[in-house]
Amino acid sequence: MEPAKNIKILENTNSTSWMDEKGIIYSVSKKAPQPTIEQSKKDLDEFRKQFGEGKFCFLMDISESTPSSREARDYAAEELKK
Repeated sequence: MEPAKNIKILENTNSTSWMDEKGIIYSVSKKAPQPTIEQSKKDLDEFRKQFGEGKFCFLMDISESTPSSREARDYAAEELKK
């Protein structure tokens, strides 16, 4: 998966994400060390700033992702309910 030209790209700790003209968000994982909970919070804040909040159609390639800590999974579960 690769973004089209002139698409705003979000680079964070462990992924590259973008939204296409139809509103679909794409995310490709990076080979990276497991982020800290603080970094996970910062990444989620940056994601919300770029893409907003709500429900999305989301296509992810997680083939290079690292497992998240229990603390990070619990945080994401709470935050993503909002």
